[in-house]
Amino acid sequence: MGIVSGGLGNVISGLEEIPELIPKAVYAVYYGKKTKDWKSIPYWSAMEAASFIPGVGDAIDMTNIYVDRARKATKEKVKQNMRKILESDLEKKVKH
Repeated sequence: MGIVSGGLGNVISGLEEIPELIPKAVYAVYYGKKTKDWKSIPYWSAMEAASFIPGVGDAIDMTNIYVDRARKATKEKVKQNMRKILESDLEKKVKH
């Protein structure tokens, strides 16, 4: 019964994930449109697929993959904006 119940537990766990896929997919598209970070969608999809692997999936679920990806995108945006500000300030100083 132990092997069967473990397999059944995995099936039940997988079925519980299905209703979560719709809001996650909608959010992924929204995030991609807003940030233009289209690389995040295949990344999140791969992480979601891997989360179904017994053992490995638990570790992936415990990591906050969405926050990690958002942090990377935010850092990149800040770098770009900072470069623009510094270039603008430098141009102002040169003109005076």
